[in-house]
Amino acid sequence: MVAHRPLFAVCVVAFSLCVVTALAADEAEPAAQGQSNSKTAAPVESATVPTKPPEEASLPLILRIDKAALFRYIDGEPTERRPIDQYVLGAHAVGESHTQGAVRGELLPDIEEAAFVIRFRGNTKTKTRGTQGPAVVYSSTHTEFVCTRRVEFDPRQGFQAVGETEIEADTRLRYDGYASTRRLGRRVITFFAQRGAQKVREQARLIADRDNKRQVVEGFEKEVDEQIQAANQGLDVVRYVNRFLGENTSLQLFAKSSPEAIQLGVGTAGEKYAPMVALPEKRVTERRPVEVWLHASILSKPVGLIVETLTPDVAIPAEMQSKILGALDLVSDDPKKVYDVALQDGWLVLGLPQDEGKASPKNNPTVAADGSTQAVRQASVEPASPTAAAGPAAKAQ
Repeated sequence: MVAHRPLFAVCVVAFSLCVVTALAADEAEPAAQGQSNSKTAAPVESATVPTKPPEEASLPLILRIDKAALFRYIDGEPTERRPIDQYVLGAHAVGESHTQGAVRGELLPDIEEAAFVIRFRGNTKTKTRGTQGPAVVYSSTHTEFVCTRRVEFDPRQGFQAVGETEIEADTRLRYDGYASTRRLGRRVITFFAQRGAQKVREQARLIADRDNKRQVVEGFEKEVDEQIQAANQGLDVVRYVNRFLGENTSLQLFAKSSPEAIQLGVGTAGEKYAPMVALPEKRVTERRPVEVWLHASILSKPVGLIVETLTPDVAIPAEMQSKILGALDLVSDDPKKVYDVALQDGWLVLGLPQDEGKASPKNNPTVAADGSTQAVRQASVEPASPTAAAGPAAKAQ
Protein backbone atom coordinates (compact mmCIF):
# COMPACT_ATOMS: atom_id res chain seq x y z
CA MET A 1 0.00 0.00 0.00
CA VAL A 2 2.81 2.34 0.85
CA ALA A 3 4.46 1.68 -2.53
CA HIS A 4 1.40 3.12 -4.46
CA ARG A 5 1.10 6.49 -2.64
CA PRO A 6 3.35 8.44 -5.03
CA LEU A 7 1.16 7.48 -7.97
CA PHE A 8 -1.97 8.61 -6.13
CA ALA A 9 -0.32 11.94 -5.29
CA VAL A 10 0.56 12.51 -8.94
CA CYS A 11 -3.05 11.89 -9.94
CA VAL A 12 -4.28 14.36 -7.35
CA VAL A 13 -1.87 17.03 -8.60
CA ALA A 14 -2.87 16.43 -12.25
CA PHE A 15 -6.55 16.74 -11.40
CA SER A 16 -5.91 19.96 -9.51
CA LEU A 17 -4.08 21.42 -12.56
CA CYS A 18 -7.05 20.54 -14.80
CA VAL A 19 -9.47 22.29 -12.47
CA VAL A 20 -7.29 25.43 -12.32
CA THR A 21 -6.93 25.49 -16.09
CA ALA A 22 -10.69 25.17 -16.57
CA LEU A 23 -11.39 27.99 -14.12
CA ALA A 24 -8.85 30.23 -15.85
CA ALA A 25 -10.47 29.54 -19.23
CA ASP A 26 -13.92 30.39 -17.82
CA GLU A 27 -12.62 33.71 -16.47
CA ALA A 28 -10.80 34.57 -19.71
CA GLU A 29 -13.85 34.06 -21.96
CA PRO A 30 -15.97 36.93 -20.46
CA ALA A 31 -12.93 39.20 -20.65
CA ALA A 32 -12.45 38.34 -24.30
CA GLN A 33 -16.13 38.94 -24.94
CA GLY A 34 -15.84 42.32 -23.21
CA GLN A 35 -12.91 43.29 -25.38
CA SER A 36 -14.79 42.18 -28.49
CA ASN A 37 -17.85 44.21 -27.47
CA SER A 38 -15.70 47.28 -26.84
CA LYS A 39 -14.20 46.97 -30.33
CA THR A 40 -17.60 46.70 -32.02
CA ALA A 41 -18.95 49.62 -29.95
CA ALA A 42 -16.23 52.01 -31.14
CA PRO A 43 -17.95 52.89 -34.45
CA VAL A 44 -21.02 54.00 -32.48
CA GLU A 45 -18.92 56.66 -30.80
CA SER A 46 -17.40 57.79 -34.17
CA ALA A 47 -20.85 58.46 -35.64
CA THR A 48 -20.49 62.09 -34.46
CA VAL A 49 -17.91 62.84 -37.20
CA PRO A 50 -19.39 65.64 -39.42
CA THR A 51 -20.55 64.69 -42.88
CA LYS A 52 -19.51 66.51 -46.11
CA PRO A 53 -21.79 69.51 -46.77
CA PRO A 54 -23.85 69.48 -49.94
CA GLU A 55 -22.35 71.22 -52.96
CA GLU A 56 -23.56 74.77 -53.72
CA ALA A 57 -25.68 75.27 -56.81
CA SER A 58 -24.40 77.09 -59.89
CA LEU A 59 -25.86 80.44 -60.85
CA PRO A 60 -28.74 79.88 -63.26
CA LEU A 61 -28.03 82.82 -65.58
CA ILE A 62 -24.92 84.81 -66.49
CA LEU A 63 -24.74 87.83 -68.80
CA ARG A 64 -21.46 88.75 -70.45
CA ILE A 65 -21.15 92.15 -72.16
CA ASP A 66 -18.02 93.22 -74.01
CA LYS A 67 -16.69 96.70 -73.37
CA ALA A 68 -17.08 97.64 -77.02
CA ALA A 69 -20.73 96.53 -77.10
CA LEU A 70 -21.56 98.60 -74.02
CA PHE A 71 -19.55 101.74 -74.68
CA ARG A 72 -20.65 102.21 -78.27
CA TYR A 73 -23.63 103.95 -76.68
CA ILE A 74 -21.45 105.99 -74.31
CA ASP A 75 -18.22 107.09 -75.99
CA GLY A 76 -18.11 110.27 -78.02
CA GLU A 77 -16.45 113.64 -78.57
CA PRO A 78 -19.06 116.29 -77.79
CA THR A 79 -18.47 119.88 -78.86
CA GLU A 80 -20.83 122.81 -78.64
CA ARG A 81 -20.82 126.54 -79.25
CA ARG A 82 -23.31 128.85 -77.60
CA PRO A 83 -23.89 132.58 -77.56
CA ILE A 84 -23.42 134.58 -74.35
CA ASP A 85 -25.66 137.49 -73.47
CA GLN A 86 -25.92 138.03 -69.73
CA TYR A 87 -25.55 140.54 -66.90
CA VAL A 88 -23.15 139.63 -64.14
CA LEU A 89 -21.62 141.93 -61.51
CA GLY A 90 -23.29 144.91 -63.12
CA ALA A 91 -21.69 144.46 -66.54
CA HIS A 92 -23.38 143.36 -69.74
CA ALA A 93 -21.34 140.59 -71.34
CA VAL A 94 -21.80 139.50 -74.95
CA GLY A 95 -19.75 136.79 -76.59
CA GLU A 96 -19.46 133.05 -77.18
CA SER A 97 -18.58 129.90 -75.30
CA HIS A 98 -17.11 126.73 -76.73
CA THR A 99 -17.23 123.44 -74.82
CA GLN A 100 -15.52 120.32 -76.10
CA GLY A 101 -14.01 117.10 -74.79
CA ALA A 102 -14.17 113.32 -74.77
CA VAL A 103 -16.74 111.11 -73.05
CA ARG A 104 -15.52 107.61 -72.23
CA GLY A 105 -16.94 104.67 -70.34
CA GLU A 106 -14.51 102.87 -68.04
CA LEU A 107 -14.96 99.41 -66.56
CA LEU A 108 -13.85 98.78 -62.99
CA PRO A 109 -11.68 95.64 -63.24
CA ASP A 110 -10.96 93.31 -60.34
CA ILE A 111 -14.06 94.28 -58.38
CA GLU A 112 -17.19 92.30 -57.67
CA GLU A 113 -19.61 95.10 -58.49
CA ALA A 114 -21.99 95.43 -61.42
CA ALA A 115 -20.82 98.95 -62.19
CA PHE A 116 -18.76 101.19 -64.44
CA VAL A 117 -18.11 104.92 -64.67
CA ILE A 118 -18.55 107.53 -67.39
CA ARG A 119 -15.99 110.32 -67.54
CA PHE A 120 -16.16 113.56 -69.48
CA ARG A 121 -12.77 115.25 -69.84
CA GLY A 122 -12.82 118.58 -71.58
CA ASN A 123 -12.69 122.33 -71.42
CA THR A 124 -14.89 125.35 -71.80
CA LYS A 125 -13.55 128.56 -73.33
CA THR A 126 -15.35 131.90 -73.37
CA LYS A 127 -14.63 135.24 -75.00
CA THR A 128 -16.75 138.21 -73.96
CA ARG A 129 -17.02 141.95 -74.34
CA GLY A 130 -18.27 143.41 -71.08
CA THR A 131 -19.67 146.94 -70.93
CA GLN A 132 -20.78 149.12 -68.06
CA GLY A 133 -21.47 152.69 -68.97
CA PRO A 134 -18.77 153.91 -71.38
CA ALA A 135 -16.16 151.41 -70.14
CA VAL A 136 -15.38 148.21 -72.06
CA VAL A 137 -13.42 145.17 -70.83
CA TYR A 138 -12.45 142.30 -73.10
CA SER A 139 -11.87 139.04 -71.25
CA SER A 140 -11.59 135.29 -71.74
CA THR A 141 -11.83 132.25 -69.48
CA HIS A 142 -10.51 128.72 -69.82
CA THR A 143 -11.97 125.95 -67.62
CA GLU A 144 -10.48 122.45 -67.60
CA PHE A 145 -12.80 119.86 -66.09
CA VAL A 146 -13.30 116.15 -65.45
CA CYS A 147 -16.84 114.91 -64.71
CA THR A 148 -17.43 111.38 -63.40
CA ARG A 149 -20.74 109.53 -63.07
CA ARG A 150 -21.18 106.02 -61.66
CA VAL A 151 -23.51 103.56 -63.41
CA GLU A 152 -24.81 100.33 -61.86
CA PHE A 153 -26.78 97.40 -63.25
CA ASP A 154 -30.16 96.44 -61.88
CA PRO A 155 -31.50 93.07 -63.11
CA ARG A 156 -34.99 94.53 -63.50
CA GLN A 157 -34.23 98.04 -64.75
CA GLY A 158 -30.94 97.62 -66.57
CA PHE A 159 -28.14 100.16 -66.25
CA GLN A 160 -28.86 103.22 -64.11
CA ALA A 161 -26.84 106.26 -63.06
CA VAL A 162 -26.47 106.43 -59.28
CA GLY A 163 -25.16 108.98 -56.84
CA GLU A 164 -24.02 112.51 -57.54
CA THR A 165 -21.74 113.56 -60.36
CA GLU A 166 -18.20 114.31 -59.23
CA ILE A 167 -16.42 117.19 -60.94
CA GLU A 168 -12.91 118.55 -60.71
CA ALA A 169 -12.32 121.85 -62.47
CA ASP A 170 -9.93 124.76 -62.64
CA THR A 171 -10.74 128.12 -64.23
CA ARG A 172 -8.29 130.75 -65.43
CA LEU A 173 -9.31 134.34 -66.21
CA ARG A 174 -7.46 136.69 -68.52
CA TYR A 175 -8.16 140.32 -69.39
CA ASP A 176 -7.53 140.81 -73.09
CA GLY A 177 -7.94 144.59 -73.25
CA TYR A 178 -9.78 147.73 -72.22
CA ALA A 179 -11.60 150.40 -74.20
CA SER A 180 -14.19 153.19 -74.06
CA THR A 181 -17.31 153.86 -76.09
CA ARG A 182 -16.59 157.60 -75.89
CA ARG A 183 -13.81 159.57 -77.47
CA LEU A 184 -13.87 162.28 -74.84
CA GLY A 185 -12.02 161.10 -71.74
CA ARG A 186 -11.11 157.74 -73.29
CA ARG A 187 -7.81 157.43 -71.45
CA VAL A 188 -9.38 158.17 -68.07
CA ILE A 189 -12.28 155.77 -68.64
CA THR A 190 -9.91 153.03 -69.79
CA PHE A 191 -7.66 153.56 -66.78
CA PHE A 192 -10.50 153.22 -64.27
CA ALA A 193 -11.95 150.22 -66.15
CA GLN A 194 -8.61 148.42 -65.86
CA ARG A 195 -8.14 149.31 -62.19
CA GLY A 196 -11.68 148.23 -61.27
CA ALA A 197 -11.36 144.96 -63.16
CA GLN A 198 -8.11 144.08 -61.41
CA LYS A 199 -9.65 144.73 -57.98
CA VAL A 200 -12.35 142.10 -58.52
CA ARG A 201 -10.28 139.70 -60.61
CA GLU A 202 -10.30 136.81 -58.11
CA GLN A 203 -13.97 137.33 -57.32
CA ALA A 204 -14.82 137.16 -61.01
CA ARG A 205 -12.68 134.04 -61.47
CA LEU A 206 -14.37 132.21 -58.57
CA ILE A 207 -17.84 133.09 -59.84
CA ALA A 208 -16.96 131.86 -63.32
CA ASP A 209 -15.52 128.63 -61.88
CA ARG A 210 -18.66 128.01 -59.83
CA ASP A 211 -21.07 128.72 -62.67
CA ASN A 212 -19.10 126.70 -65.20
CA LYS A 213 -19.07 123.65 -62.93
CA ARG A 214 -22.79 123.83 -62.37
CA GLN A 215 -23.63 124.25 -66.04
CA VAL A 216 -21.26 121.51 -67.22
CA VAL A 217 -22.61 119.04 -64.63
CA GLU A 218 -26.23 119.75 -65.57
CA GLY A 219 -25.53 119.15 -69.24
CA PHE A 220 -23.38 116.09 -68.57
CA GLU A 221 -26.03 114.41 -66.39
CA LYS A 222 -28.73 114.99 -68.97
CA GLU A 223 -26.60 113.47 -71.69
CA VAL A 224 -25.58 110.48 -69.53
CA ASP A 225 -29.26 109.69 -68.91
CA GLU A 226 -29.88 109.68 -72.66
CA GLN A 227 -26.85 107.48 -73.31
CA ILE A 228 -27.87 104.92 -70.68
CA GLN A 229 -31.39 104.80 -72.04
CA ALA A 230 -30.00 104.08 -75.51
CA ALA A 231 -27.72 101.35 -74.09
CA ASN A 232 -30.59 99.62 -72.29
CA GLN A 233 -32.72 99.67 -75.40
CA GLY A 234 -29.93 98.46 -77.65
CA LEU A 235 -28.59 95.69 -75.39
CA ASP A 236 -32.01 94.60 -74.07
CA VAL A 237 -30.47 92.15 -71.57
CA VAL A 238 -33.23 92.66 -68.98
CA ARG A 239 -35.54 90.84 -71.37
CA TYR A 240 -33.62 87.60 -70.84
CA VAL A 241 -33.57 87.95 -67.06
CA ASN A 242 -37.37 88.26 -67.05
CA ARG A 243 -37.76 85.52 -69.63
CA PHE A 244 -35.79 82.83 -67.79
CA LEU A 245 -36.14 83.80 -64.11
CA GLY A 246 -39.64 85.29 -64.13
CA GLU A 247 -40.79 88.90 -63.87
CA ASN A 248 -41.90 88.72 -60.23
CA THR A 249 -39.10 86.64 -58.72
CA SER A 250 -36.91 88.28 -56.11
CA LEU A 251 -33.36 88.27 -57.42
CA GLN A 252 -29.78 88.63 -56.25
CA LEU A 253 -26.92 89.90 -58.38
CA PHE A 254 -23.26 88.94 -58.67
CA ALA A 255 -20.60 90.57 -60.83
CA LYS A 256 -17.05 90.10 -62.01
CA SER A 257 -15.42 92.71 -64.23
CA SER A 258 -12.27 92.63 -66.31
CA PRO A 259 -10.62 95.28 -68.46
CA GLU A 260 -12.47 93.93 -71.51
CA ALA A 261 -15.92 92.85 -70.29
CA ILE A 262 -18.46 92.94 -67.50
CA GLN A 263 -19.91 89.63 -66.27
CA LEU A 264 -23.25 89.66 -64.44
CA GLY A 265 -24.64 86.63 -62.58
CA VAL A 266 -28.32 86.57 -61.61
CA GLY A 267 -30.02 84.11 -59.28
CA THR A 268 -33.02 83.73 -57.00
CA ALA A 269 -32.88 85.72 -53.77
CA GLY A 270 -32.10 83.64 -50.67
CA GLU A 271 -30.45 80.83 -52.62
CA LYS A 272 -26.80 80.04 -51.84
CA TYR A 273 -24.74 79.78 -54.99
CA ALA A 274 -21.19 78.75 -55.69
CA PRO A 275 -18.80 81.66 -56.34
CA MET A 276 -19.01 82.94 -59.88
CA VAL A 277 -15.83 82.39 -61.88
CA ALA A 278 -14.70 84.02 -65.11
CA LEU A 279 -16.22 82.44 -68.19
CA PRO A 280 -13.80 80.56 -70.43
CA GLU A 281 -12.08 82.65 -73.09
CA LYS A 282 -12.08 79.83 -75.61
CA ARG A 283 -15.42 79.32 -77.34
CA VAL A 284 -16.93 76.52 -79.34
CA THR A 285 -18.05 79.17 -81.84
CA GLU A 286 -17.02 82.78 -82.34
CA ARG A 287 -17.70 84.82 -79.24
CA ARG A 288 -20.49 87.36 -79.50
CA PRO A 289 -20.19 90.82 -77.91
CA VAL A 290 -23.23 90.06 -75.73
CA GLU A 291 -23.91 86.53 -74.46
CA VAL A 292 -26.47 84.86 -72.19
CA TRP A 293 -25.28 81.70 -70.41
CA LEU A 294 -28.12 79.46 -69.25
CA HIS A 295 -27.56 76.70 -66.70
CA ALA A 296 -29.36 73.38 -67.21
CA SER A 297 -31.32 73.97 -63.99
CA ILE A 298 -33.52 76.66 -65.57
CA LEU A 299 -34.09 75.08 -68.97
CA SER A 300 -37.61 73.91 -69.67
CA LYS A 301 -38.24 70.21 -70.28
CA PRO A 302 -38.58 70.54 -74.09
CA VAL A 303 -35.30 72.45 -74.27
CA GLY A 304 -33.62 70.04 -71.88
CA LEU A 305 -34.61 67.04 -74.02
CA ILE A 306 -33.09 68.67 -77.10
CA VAL A 307 -29.91 69.61 -75.27
CA GLU A 308 -29.48 66.03 -74.02
CA THR A 309 -29.15 64.86 -77.62
CA LEU A 310 -26.29 67.27 -78.37
CA THR A 311 -22.58 66.62 -78.16
CA PRO A 312 -21.00 69.04 -75.67
CA ASP A 313 -18.39 71.56 -76.83
CA VAL A 314 -19.13 70.92 -80.51
CA ALA A 315 -20.71 73.39 -82.94
CA ILE A 316 -24.48 72.89 -83.13
CA PRO A 317 -25.98 72.49 -86.65
CA ALA A 318 -28.17 75.38 -87.83
CA GLU A 319 -31.29 73.18 -87.92
CA MET A 320 -30.82 72.14 -84.31
CA GLN A 321 -30.16 75.75 -83.29
CA SER A 322 -33.49 76.70 -84.82
CA LYS A 323 -35.25 74.00 -82.80
CA ILE A 324 -33.68 75.25 -79.57
CA LEU A 325 -34.59 78.88 -80.30
CA GLY A 326 -38.13 77.80 -81.12
CA ALA A 327 -38.40 75.92 -77.84
CA LEU A 328 -37.07 79.04 -76.06
CA ASP A 329 -39.55 81.23 -77.95
CA LEU A 330 -36.71 83.40 -79.27
CA VAL A 331 -37.31 83.08 -82.99
CA SER A 332 -37.01 86.45 -84.73
CA ASP A 333 -38.77 87.47 -87.91
CA ASP A 334 -35.96 89.87 -88.71
CA PRO A 335 -33.35 88.05 -90.84
CA LYS A 336 -30.67 90.48 -89.62
CA LYS A 337 -31.19 89.43 -86.00
CA VAL A 338 -29.59 86.01 -85.81
CA TYR A 339 -28.78 84.23 -82.56
CA ASP A 340 -25.82 81.94 -82.14
CA VAL A 341 -26.43 78.85 -79.97
CA ALA A 342 -23.71 76.71 -78.41
CA LEU A 343 -23.35 74.09 -75.67
CA GLN A 344 -20.21 74.64 -73.64
CA ASP A 345 -19.06 73.34 -70.26
CA GLY A 346 -22.62 72.26 -69.45
CA TRP A 347 -24.11 75.70 -70.26
CA LEU A 348 -26.41 76.66 -73.11
CA VAL A 349 -24.85 79.82 -74.55
CA LEU A 350 -26.90 82.32 -76.54
CA GLY A 351 -24.93 84.82 -78.60
CA LEU A 352 -27.30 87.77 -78.96
CA PRO A 353 -27.93 89.44 -82.31
CA GLN A 354 -25.87 92.53 -83.10
CA ASP A 355 -27.79 95.75 -82.58
CA GLU A 356 -27.72 97.73 -85.79
CA GLY A 357 -29.67 100.62 -84.31
CA LYS A 358 -28.48 104.12 -83.60
CA ALA A 359 -25.66 104.39 -81.12
CA SER A 360 -24.38 107.51 -79.42
CA PRO A 361 -24.90 110.56 -81.68
CA LYS A 362 -21.65 112.20 -82.75
CA ASN A 363 -22.25 114.45 -85.74
CA ASN A 364 -25.44 116.46 -85.45
CA PRO A 365 -25.65 120.02 -86.76
CA THR A 366 -26.25 122.92 -84.43
CA VAL A 367 -26.18 126.68 -84.91
CA ALA A 368 -23.27 128.66 -83.55
CA ALA A 369 -23.36 132.21 -82.25
CA ASP A 370 -22.64 133.67 -85.68
CA GLY A 371 -25.52 131.74 -87.27
CA SER A 372 -23.33 129.28 -89.17
CA THR A 373 -23.97 125.54 -89.06
CA GLN A 374 -21.31 123.54 -87.23
CA ALA A 375 -20.79 119.78 -87.40
CA VAL A 376 -20.99 119.11 -83.67
CA ARG A 377 -22.54 116.56 -81.36
CA GLN A 378 -25.98 117.43 -80.08
CA ALA A 379 -24.99 117.60 -76.44
CA SER A 380 -26.53 119.35 -73.48
CA VAL A 381 -23.30 120.79 -72.13
CA GLU A 382 -24.04 124.39 -71.17
CA PRO A 383 -21.59 127.19 -71.98
CA ALA A 384 -19.34 128.64 -69.38
CA SER A 385 -20.74 131.60 -67.52
CA PRO A 386 -19.63 135.00 -68.82
CA THR A 387 -18.97 136.00 -65.24
CA ALA A 388 -15.30 136.51 -65.95
CA ALA A 389 -15.87 139.39 -68.37
CA ALA A 390 -14.82 142.33 -66.24
CA GLY A 391 -16.77 145.57 -66.14
CA PRO A 392 -15.38 149.04 -65.57
CA ALA A 393 -14.73 150.91 -62.36
CA ALA A 394 -14.99 148.49 -59.42
CA LYS A 395 -16.91 145.79 -61.30
CA ALA A 396 -15.77 142.76 -63.30
CA GLN A 397 -17.74 140.60 -65.69
